[in-house]
Amino acid sequence: MDGTNVTRPSRTAASSYSVLSESYRQQKAAFFDALMDKYGNPGWDRPKSFFPRLDQVTVYVIAIERMTGKQAPLPSMENQWPIVDNTKSPDAMR
Repeated sequence: MDGTNVTRPSRTAASSYSVLSESYRQQKAAFFDALMDKYGNPGWDRPKSFFPRLDQVTVYVIAIERMTGKQAPLPSMENQWPIVDNTKSPDAMR
């Protein structure tokens, strides 16, 4: 598939947040376990749930209250950068 059919999504959210306090150490560890499960390398020689600096990390809990979005098709390849430079300084040189 070429890149001409791809759309670029835009999202706007209204939310509130709170800081997960130190009394929620198990929930903080569960968050990082899930993060490591998704993004960690299975080949890493790392004990499960070993986070020696967990108390030095701040975890924010975000509650999405409202979200809106839209999608717009990308311009055709001949109308995309760098062929067409629509930046505010098209003639800028390094």
